[in-house]
Amino acid sequence: PVICLHSAWIEISGLPLLLVIQRCILKCVARNIGGRRGYHQHWRHQPKNRLLAQIRSQALKLANFEPALTYFLEIAMIRRLLLSLLITFFSFTALSSAALAAEDVSEARRIIEDSSEQVKQTLKQPAYQNDFDKSVRFVDGIVSRFANMDKVSLLVLGKNVRKATPEQRQRFIREFQTLLVRTYTRAFLEYKDWSIAYTPYNDDKDDGRTIVKTQVHQPGQQPVDVNYRMLLNKQGEWKVYDIIIAGVSLVTNYRASFNQEIAETGSIDSVIQRLIDKNSKPVPKDES
Repeated sequence: PVICLHSAWIEISGLPLLLVIQRCILKCVARNIGGRRGYHQHWRHQPKNRLLAQIRSQALKLANFEPALTYFLEIAMIRRLLLSLLITFFSFTALSSAALAAEDVSEARRIIEDSSEQVKQTLKQPAYQNDFDKSVRFVDGIVSRFANMDKVSLLVLGKNVRKATPEQRQRFIREFQTLLVRTYTRAFLEYKDWSIAYTPYNDDKDDGRTIVKTQVHQPGQQPVDVNYRMLLNKQGEWKVYDIIIAGVSLVTNYRASFNQEIAETGSIDSVIQRLIDKNSKPVPKDES
């Protein structure tokens, strides 16, 4: 019976089954004490409580059941305790992850807010209004802090990045960043009274990515949706890797243009040289 009892607990670990087995053992013990005749003749006239107590006592002595029962009850209690602790832990972890995700998203928005406000307030100053190169250097410093220009540039190259040498990649990254900074600096200088409104974005995924949704308002013009796709890097910093302006992705738009040019010329160097030539000329107002 003890072997069967242990096997049942190993396989099922269920207390109700244990009690059923216990009852079976008690019946077997009762019948084996003096045989069936002895059981019927001697035990049937005993008070019920006394009878059960004597049977249980004999059964426990024979099968050493009490230590086993105590052991398994302790195991069951430990398992219930561990289960409760695990439920509590994972519930706390889920809540903590949700709280951290919300905190991370708010940090991403704060980066865009601070960067936009710095650009707006600084470029209002006459010293920057009258010096385009000085404005470009300032905006370049801001962009370098909140955007991952290496990733942006490589995403723009797309499949052609595998064809580029390390030296070509670095040249492309440098010239493409210069193009973007000069273009957007010109736009910031031309817009005098622009303001930014931030729209809600429900981000329930904890995947290290988010979108900061904004609308740029200019007096007398329709607001323009400008959304920033951001990625959390290994240092725990949010960095922009794409900007969607009026529904058009900056990365996708430039990638299509450069892919076509590379397909026509068969060379990444031709794209890099065109960027160099463009960056050496004043930025036209209509282009900004």
